[in-house]
Amino acid sequence: MKHKKIQINGRNIDIYDDLFSFDEVARMFIKVRQFAYTATNFSDGFRSHIYGEKHKLKYTFGSREEATEFGIINRLNSVDQNIAKNYIVHRQYVNLATTSDFDTIHIDDNHLEKPKTALYYPHPDWNIHWGGHTFFFNETLDNIEYAAAYKPGRLVVFDGLIPHCGSPPFSGAQDKRYVVTCKFQYTNGE
Repeated sequence: MKHKKIQINGRNIDIYDDLFSFDEVARMFIKVRQFAYTATNFSDGFRSHIYGEKHKLKYTFGSREEATEFGIINRLNSVDQNIAKNYIVHRQYVNLATTSDFDTIHIDDNHLEKPKTALYYPHPDWNIHWGGHTFFFNETLDNIEYAAAYKPGRLVVFDGLIPHCGSPPFSGAQDKRYVVTCKFQYTNGE
């Protein structure tokens, strides 16, 4: 396993590579491709007055058990004791993006204390030239501070209050961009 820690705006981002074997990545990707995705149209309220509504295909895990059985949460808990001790999953879903989709800069769960988000990139054969990166911004939104490349099996865990957005696959991409998202709620060990 490779672990890289960076800070943006005084908030942490942890990047984990090789946390899963190729067989585990492939198994999770097969499941992700078989999920029944639902089209969603929604306004995120942040920049929607400029860009309009976002259109996404999404699959939401039906229960905590289904989310846990998928395999990401237990592995993350084994390498990050802070999350294992102080957080619970309150939502887990998969976003599917095509070349015509877009995302706006946003923060996650600002109504929660110390929100955490984990993004897992499940595509085992993703080519870096296809795009699909996640961008993290400074607080004034005038600079990209870090770009997490879409790397097969990569897990990016970050403070949900860091402004960020996902980029769709480039027009030459030979597949869709799938991202498993886990949202964590702070419990302070309770």
